[in-house]
Amino acid sequence: MSSNKSDSEWRSEIARTINAVESDPSPSLRSYTSPVLTAKALAQCMDHTLLKTDATSAQVDVLCDEAREYGFKV
Repeated sequence: MSSNKSDSEWRSEIARTINAVESDPSPSLRSYTSPVLTAKALAQCMDHTLLKTDATSAQVDVLCDEAREYGFKV
């Protein structure tokens, strides 16, 4: 399964999801281990990776910046 989304579109999607999680107190966003699933808790459950064999240094730098910004699992 491949995605037709660009890196910029994925960044926007991630930001929208984080905003929705942070602003919606709905029970559907509750975690099994925490009373409220925060954006940080969600991000820490995600591996953020780039699997392209031809990835450039610039793409890896962006990936690392995003991991730091959103707090993805290390």
